[in-house]
Amino acid sequence: MSTLITEAERRFLGAMLADRTIDPGEHLSASDFSNPAYGAVYSAIGYAREGTYLEGPELSAQVAKLADAPGIDQPTLEMMRAEAPDNRDHIAAYGRMITNASSMRQLRGLALDSLQDDRELTPEHQREYQVMDRLSRTGLELLDRPYTPETGRDTTPETGTRTWQEEQLVAALLANPEQVRTVVEIAPPETLDDFRCRTAYEYIASTAWDRDPVSDLDLLYQLGKAENLLVNSGQTRPESPEPDAAFLQRLRETPTGPHSGTDAARAIGAENARIKPEQTGPSPYTPELDPSPTIDLGGPTHQAAPQPGIDGGVR
Repeated sequence: MSTLITEAERRFLGAMLADRTIDPGEHLSASDFSNPAYGAVYSAIGYAREGTYLEGPELSAQVAKLADAPGIDQPTLEMMRAEAPDNRDHIAAYGRMITNASSMRQLRGLALDSLQDDRELTPEHQREYQVMDRLSRTGLELLDRPYTPETGRDTTPETGTRTWQEEQLVAALLANPEQVRTVVEIAPPETLDDFRCRTAYEYIASTAWDRDPVSDLDLLYQLGKAENLLVNSGQTRPESPEPDAAFLQRLRETPTGPHSGTDAARAIGAENARIKPEQTGPSPYTPELDPSPTIDLGGPTHQAAPQPGIDGGVR
């Protein structure tokens, strides 16, 4: 099965085949690709661009010849070119996913080499390298998740809708994490309906509460972990029209002002206040639990029917 990082590499190369103006510059190299064949294709595209003005099928044929990699022929490259994204933000997100994954692999390699070195390590260094190994392994496992196909359309929700308000709130908190205590008091994380928005909001709020920085890779991991927990609990994985990395990139680039977060939080809070309790049901992302007399699930209480007493009365 194609994985997220492999698909990101394929999409990025397809975009380079489809548009000569896409140039990653010095930010990407052939060694950053997890698939060696794709690394060869990346180098071949660079060589082909330098010496020729080929485009379309002619460029694909030349790249396949230069790459000389098993399974990489002109029809394969033409399919990659035909399926290439044309959204520049998505292409940039794929590039960052490739470099982030490469950094994780290098970090893990450094940690493993240090742990397996014959020289004696201090307990502090040994602990540090073990943490590096665990974090990098976790990041790579996240990037090895199934890919969610794009729809080829603008995924930004319609202005004024509930999802739009929630994305505005998360985008504002990403841009202004110092507002966390204010916006959370107005709209707690559990009031958000959209799965990805709620997951991101919860993590940003918990991290920013102590003024810690939030990276896209951390958020990507949290989204993947939340989706896996959802599936493991028997629920259906939420369908998304864009990959998580593109979703986060879109939120990062959403224009926000100093009051965007509080305005969105107040709008969400006001809408929730208008919804009557009997009109709400359990969240589709929350596993169903059997009520227990010793556990308060927060649901409405029900009076038990009168029971016959010893002498024929009721109690």
